[in-house]
Amino acid sequence: MTDTRPGADTCTLWGGALSLYTGKVRSYLIKKGVPYREFYASHPDFQARIRPVVGLGVTPVLRRFLMTAAIVAALGVLAVGWIASAFLFSPCEYTLMRERVSPSDRYVAEIYSASCGISGSRSVVMLRDRSALRLARVDETPPGTVVANDFTAAGVGEDLIWDGETTLVLQYSSAQAPRVTSTEWGGVRIEARRAP
Repeated sequence: MTDTRPGADTCTLWGGALSLYTGKVRSYLIKKGVPYREFYASHPDFQARIRPVVGLGVTPVLRRFLMTAAIVAALGVLAVGWIASAFLFSPCEYTLMRERVSPSDRYVAEIYSASCGISGSRSVVMLRDRSALRLARVDETPPGTVVANDFTAAGVGEDLIWDGETTLVLQYSSAQAPRVTSTEWGGVRIEARRAP
C-alpha cells in the first residue's frame, strides 16, 4: 500500500477528481509551486486516519505538519477581518414597509427600510417567488433578490404596481429614479416610472 503521510517537503491533498473545491486547492498548490501528492477520499487511510481527526467525511483536506502555522495565521487574519466587519461595518436592520403580491400570487415584491447604523438608511425593493422558503441569509438581508436600491415610494398604493403578471413597476416621485439593480428576474421585468 502507498504511504499517504506527508513527507518533509510535500503535503497530502485528500479529495475527489471532479470536486470543485479540490480543484481550487489543487490549482492553488500548483500556482504556488507547493509539492503535493493527491489521494482520493475513498482510500482506506482517509477513513482510518483523516476522518477521525476532521470529524466529518468532507473534502478537500490538506495535510502537512508545516502547513499548520500557515492555516493558523490565515484563520487569524479571517477572524480579525470578521471582527472588523462586524463592528466597523455593522449589517443593516431591515423593516418591511409594504408588499405587493402579483395577480397570480406567484411573486411578491417587498419594500424594506434598511437602517445601516453609521452609514445611514435607505430603502430596497426585494422580489421573490412566494413558493420559495423565506430563509434569512447569512448577511441578514431579507429573502429574495434586490431589484432596486434608494427607492422613495410615491405613496401608499402607488409605489409597487403589477402591470400584469410579468412586469413590476416601481413608481417614484423623487427627482432621482431608484437604482434598478436588475431589469429582469425569474421572468418578471422591472421598470421604474415617475409618478404622474
